[in-house]
Amino acid sequence: APSDQPESETSGKPADEYSNATSGEKPSSSGEGPALSILGEPAQLTYNDAMKQAISSSSACKQARLSLKQAQQHLDEFYDLYSINYTISIMQTRKDLNLLTDWSERNVVVTEEQTAYSVKNAMDDISLKLIEMENQQAAVTYAKKVYRTDQLKLEAGAISQKTLDSSRANVTAAEKKLTTLQDELDGLYITLNRLVGSDEYETGYPVEYSVSYALVGEVDLKEAFSEASQNDPYLWYLQNSVDNADFKLQTYEYNMGGKSYELTQMDLTKARIDLSATKANLEKTLRSRYNQLLQLENSIDQLEDQKTTLGNNIDLLWTLYDAGLQTRQALEEALQSERTISYNLLSLKINHEHLKAIFEKPYLAPEYMTN
Repeated sequence: APSDQPESETSGKPADEYSNATSGEKPSSSGEGPALSILGEPAQLTYNDAMKQAISSSSACKQARLSLKQAQQHLDEFYDLYSINYTISIMQTRKDLNLLTDWSERNVVVTEEQTAYSVKNAMDDISLKLIEMENQQAAVTYAKKVYRTDQLKLEAGAISQKTLDSSRANVTAAEKKLTTLQDELDGLYITLNRLVGSDEYETGYPVEYSVSYALVGEVDLKEAFSEASQNDPYLWYLQNSVDNADFKLQTYEYNMGGKSYELTQMDLTKARIDLSATKANLEKTLRSRYNQLLQLENSIDQLEDQKTTLGNNIDLLWTLYDAGLQTRQALEEALQSERTISYNLLSLKINHEHLKAIFEKPYLAPEYMTN
């Protein structure tokens, strides 16, 4: 009976390598040792370096910093002009300028955090695509082996020409998919290069990879919403906009000109509506993200059970294969299935990590700001 194991392309080793990354066994720039890619290669680009480059070159971050400087300059000039006079109009304008300056400070931090979050996601997308390509390369190798076996079967009269043609078509389809994945990977590198402000659109360099899957656990959504409401920069701005609109209404002077009293009332009403609607949207968003997290955790549990069961079956197949009681093709099919499950499991864990980040900090992806 044959006792040699299938080549490394179908032995499941890559799946073992990248599954180790999810258990924290690989060193990274956030811990001890050098940062590594998902396949264990030294990372050419680390998370920290990529985030720093992106924040430095991002047009959104530059605009936020410029807006802050403009707001500070405007406020300084205003105080220079009206350091003594304290009319109602001046007091109202001063509150508006103070709000703009305070918001601009917060917006710099928010924009930088959003940029860093985008970079992390882009690098993780590349890592996942690399694993998908490696699995597909194994699928191509396996399809070619099946085709060669079917050629021998055809010569022996064991199968029809139609079956052989189907095997050849499987090879072609697998190769085409591999080419498509390569194109997709190149696109992901272009996206990352744009984020980090690179003028040279290189592809193929290894990027740092790490994922720390942790259950979100039982969450009191009312408490989570209360905390998010207190810390959310967009709600902070809307709440202060309500306060400013209320101040303008309370200090309205009929002889000062400008807006009518009715329009000033409408400004306050609109500010209150915007605040209330955004709070409602934020609460819905938190509930939706929490439910998605729980669904992902349930799917992860199911896949882990499937992987354990399949692993046991593979151990049995190895025993039968070594005893000459099972074909190599059946064993390799099981190893291919293990690869697929490992990839899907890793993909779900990465999605969970990304979603957990915007559940804990909703402003990283402020969908609730849209009406």
